[in-house]
Amino acid sequence: MLQVTISDTPVATFIADKPLVAALTRYAQLIGTHPTKTHLDHQRTLDQALVQRDLPEKAFDSIRRVFLTASGEHPRAPIK
Repeated sequence: MLQVTISDTPVATFIADKPLVAALTRYAQLIGTHPTKTHLDHQRTLDQALVQRDLPEKAFDSIRRVFLTASGEHPRAPIK
């Protein structure tokens, strides 16, 4: 058989990527220096995702919520 484990999934590989974890940690620190409600919510969500790395699907979903809208798009600021 294929002998595929959870650690072989693309999501698990994504979550286990050390440079990504370092970048997300740094991003969470940086947005925390501008403490708006949204930034603090995103910081908290990223912090939780980084703690939940042993649950890759849950961690990925948390990271996705920070960077994408509910429809899966990158949020854009309105053009003035």
